[in-house]
Amino acid sequence: MEYINSIKPVRPARWYESIYLYKECERSIFSEFPLTIPMALLDARLIELALNFNINPDNAIMGAYRKLESIVKERTGLNNESGVKLFAKAFQVDDSVLYWENLDSGESKGRASLFTSVYMAYRNNRAHQEPRHNLGDDIREFMLINQLFVLESEAIVRNVCRN
Repeated sequence: MEYINSIKPVRPARWYESIYLYKECERSIFSEFPLTIPMALLDARLIELALNFNINPDNAIMGAYRKLESIVKERTGLNNESGVKLFAKAFQVDDSVLYWENLDSGESKGRASLFTSVYMAYRNNRAHQEPRHNLGDDIREFMLINQLFVLESEAIVRNVCRN
């Protein structure tokens, strides 16, 4: 202990040197953690799909997309629509069937755009391409779909009186 206490500490000469050292070992540090879905954060309707995620991530992700469409169709009665058109009619138009209470119009439009954007950016590509086999990307996409499930569950059906 006397020796340890007597030696001079070794510190980087400049603060930015320590950042470069951290950047170099960043990959190796985080590669020690397993790639898993944080089950505690999942919408309950996705649990069954998540249980088989490690066996077939592509199937779980596509199943989540299909389940979300089915739920929105059932809630809105827009049975003849699918994908981007379904979500646009369900959330984006001024008199949409589903909406979020107590949000300003900008935030509502932003949430609605998430549905159509995720389908355009991820689901369509996945449906027409071979799976990429990157577990980290698959988990992030599954969690993105999970967020859509959470937003859908917070939306309420608009009561529209039609004459």
